[in-house]
Amino acid sequence: MKSVLLYFDLVKRSLFLDRINFNILIIILTVGGFNLLIWKLRLGQEGAVAFQQLRIAPLPYLGIVALINLLLAVASYDREKEISYLLLSTTLFVTLLIFGLETFYLVNS
Repeated sequence: MKSVLLYFDLVKRSLFLDRINFNILIIILTVGGFNLLIWKLRLGQEGAVAFQQLRIAPLPYLGIVALINLLLAVASYDREKEISYLLLSTTLFVTLLIFGLETFYLVNS
C-alpha cells in the first residue's frame, strides 16, 4: 500500500506539479482529442478511402506510444527531468504528425 502511495506521489510531482510536463501533457491531450474527433467524425467512415487503401489506423499506435512514453517519463522523472521532458516532447511530436496526416487526408477526401 505504501509503494502505491509513493507511485501516486511520483505521478503527481512529475505530471501535475512540474509546469513543463503539465503544459506538454495538456497539449498532447488537446491535440489527441482533435485526432480522435477527426477520426470519429470523418475518417473512420466508409467513405474515407485514403486510410482504407493504406490499411492504417494511426490512433491505436499513437495510444501505445503515448502510454509507453508517459510511463517512462514518470519513471525517469526523479533521476533526470530532461529525459522526462524529451519523452513527452516526442509524444507531442508524434501526435502533431498524426494530426497533420489526418488533416491532409481530410482535406483531400
